[in-house]
Amino acid sequence: MTRFAAICLLLVPHMAAAFDLSLPEGAEAIAARSVADGAYRLPVGVYGDGAVPLVKVDGRVSKRTWRIVGQADKVTALARSMEKQLVAQGYEIVLACETEDCGGFDFRFAVEVLPPPDMYVDLAEYRFVGARRESADGPEAVGVLVSHTALAAMVQVIEVVPAVQAPLDLVPAPEPKTLPHLDGTATPDPAAGQLAQRLETKGTAVLSGLAFKTGASELGEGPFAVLDGLAAWLRADVARRVMLVGHTDSEGDLERNIALSQARAEAVMSALVKDYGIDKAQVSARGIGFLAPRASNATEEGREANRRVEVVVLP
Repeated sequence: MTRFAAICLLLVPHMAAAFDLSLPEGAEAIAARSVADGAYRLPVGVYGDGAVPLVKVDGRVSKRTWRIVGQADKVTALARSMEKQLVAQGYEIVLACETEDCGGFDFRFAVEVLPPPDMYVDLAEYRFVGARRESADGPEAVGVLVSHTALAAMVQVIEVVPAVQAPLDLVPAPEPKTLPHLDGTATPDPAAGQLAQRLETKGTAVLSGLAFKTGASELGEGPFAVLDGLAAWLRADVARRVMLVGHTDSEGDLERNIALSQARAEAVMSALVKDYGIDKAQVSARGIGFLAPRASNATEEGREANRRVEVVVLP
């Protein structure tokens, strides 16, 4: 086991003891964020009557995520391990649920989750554990979310502790490894080597540069640098297989958007086969509509970011 000690992400000395988390060997720190004076709304019940019951806890909030390659099928075991660790450290478990018992889609999008690539949540399989405890300085809360990608387990821990005056000796969090984010907004189209690195270490990437207008599934005029890179990666090993997953913004009903996102994914698949000579056996397509947004649909910029196709490496 690798011990991740109590941390202060910005090395501010006024912070109460945090949840001392242990994860399996090979856990890779992805995100580490902190707010000195914030609040966390801890889920204390499952989705029902149109909402998830939340309790606001004020204090210093830290948000951390990890990726554990080879543990994609260990979601339940990881969640139970963290539940036991919380109890052992004096926390009271206020909620422990899984997927449909939590409320499925509605629970997932009612609770705080860091956006991809920092955290990925499979709507068909996730676990949540919420816990509280009273310290000498005030209430503390922890929310643990565990899910997976095709190749790895994903763990998110959000915790809040009260600020205190006494300084503490703190150990900094593991530094997240940085890779180019293929998000279509912050970075240009990736080179083939960058895309290959992303797929081999993360198992998924957004195919940037494939703009889709609202209600349209056709690709624009090529060539597309991101498809050049993906095709080169697929050709390098004919055993490699990927799924292209289409996404939409939230305009229109779900059934229509699922059909539209499916058409977008199939358009990219067709381009790879026809224009780049990729074997049909290496690619498949699926559409999930607006069920996994990357940004708010309240703005045009957010809606544009949500109209995308992602590539997911299959086992």
